[in-house]
Amino acid sequence: MEVEKLISIDDLIKTLECPVCYEFPAPPIYSCERGHFTCSSCMRFLKSCSICRARFTIARNYALEAIIEGSYFKCRNAYAGCNKVIKGDKLNSHTMKCLFRSFDCTEPLCSKKNLLPSEYLQHMMRNHYAIGCQEKLKNGKVTVTFIGMADQRYKPCYVNVIHPNSKVVTFFVFSRSFRSFTYNWATCPHPEYVSLYEVRFSLQGERDVKNLSIQWTLPVLPVSTNFYEIRDSGLCAAIPDAHLVPFYRKNSNIWNLKVELIQKEIEPQSPCRLCNKTKILIQFFILAILFAVFLLFFLPPCKIKNPTKIYSYSYGLTENELHSYKTNKVIVEIPEFDRNPNVVNNTLPNKCYLRYF
Repeated sequence: MEVEKLISIDDLIKTLECPVCYEFPAPPIYSCERGHFTCSSCMRFLKSCSICRARFTIARNYALEAIIEGSYFKCRNAYAGCNKVIKGDKLNSHTMKCLFRSFDCTEPLCSKKNLLPSEYLQHMMRNHYAIGCQEKLKNGKVTVTFIGMADQRYKPCYVNVIHPNSKVVTFFVFSRSFRSFTYNWATCPHPEYVSLYEVRFSLQGERDVKNLSIQWTLPVLPVSTNFYEIRDSGLCAAIPDAHLVPFYRKNSNIWNLKVELIQKEIEPQSPCRLCNKTKILIQFFILAILFAVFLLFFLPPCKIKNPTKIYSYSYGLTENELHSYKTNKVIVEIPEFDRNPNVVNNTLPNKCYLRYF
């Protein structure tokens, strides 16, 4: 029997999905009287099979459990950039935490759903009037100063960090007042860069308390994390509003918040740049060798203008013998023969090297 068409991976994944929640069923997996399976999570809320309305049985589908547990699958968010390959029994837990997954906008009163990280910046600019700036990454760090004001609602701010390889990475800096506290945190819509950076918030005292300062060093968070999760986890710079007073500017209720986005490990140069430098060095050495060969074999021999001022490497020849000596060795003129410390009693050393002056 000939196989007309091989089943694709996508079709296989759809076949193994639960028909109710469209997730991979985790063991134990049960079937209805006609053989249709449903994941155990959905089965608790159903009285009959969602496909044929037959009753559920207590017989486990061990064959399907073995297939899922022993197989590896691409992440469901591969289309958005996730390149992870996960074992079947861990696929659901990864999907729930995947940084490339779609999410609901975390801004208050926003109804936008199924937002991808790659769409986040445009959404924030168009719908939430986010303002931002652009800074170059220097020594693995970018420093920006934000101005805060008491009793004011803050707009989302973003910083476009330009890397040495011209890659632009966007970071969002949020500040929110909630129940007499001010919270500050940073997020990144580029999942591959979230773990590579940390943020440092600093407040410096004004007026009579210039020596007073507060500093927080925190991880950069995924953009899918909402404010309440951040507040409860403690991964934010939280300060009571009353404690901000010493940091106010003179005769105002405005303070400066220093924000530093810091690379945990400075990125190495790209392989392409290293290859280019290596090629240049190799070409330089090849040219130097060719030039040396040209000097040795193609330049004419030197002329002896004054036999009394000759420094030659030969076989202990005296000046008189040197006039009539026929050899293939090269005689080199030295302008300051008498001052050369290597020549004693006009005796010439015993090797021959080519030098031009």
